[in-house]
Amino acid sequence: MGFILQHCHPVVLLLSGSPFAHILQVVRARLQQRQAHNRAVQYRDGLATLKLIIQREGTGGLYKGLVPNVLRVMPQSAITFLVYEKVMQLLEAEVFRNLEKSWAH
Repeated sequence: MGFILQHCHPVVLLLSGSPFAHILQVVRARLQQRQAHNRAVQYRDGLATLKLIIQREGTGGLYKGLVPNVLRVMPQSAITFLVYEKVMQLLEAEVFRNLEKSWAH
């Protein structure tokens, strides 16, 4: 896993993980809707909810709202990534400066 994280672009990782995580968000949302509307128990648990969504709506039902979710997450992730990279560059430069000073003495 470390190799993948070191050699893949963060956008690729975001897009590959997001659809799978989104399925869990859809299931969680359906379970929460059940509680919010005090309806008859349509969704008993996560697995039953997953099966019911696929049965009624097909696999496309698992990805409802994926595009808005990715559009919301991508700018946030890009900013986090850019800030992280810049901070790492600054820290590395400071560490090398300190090493050079210590070697000069």
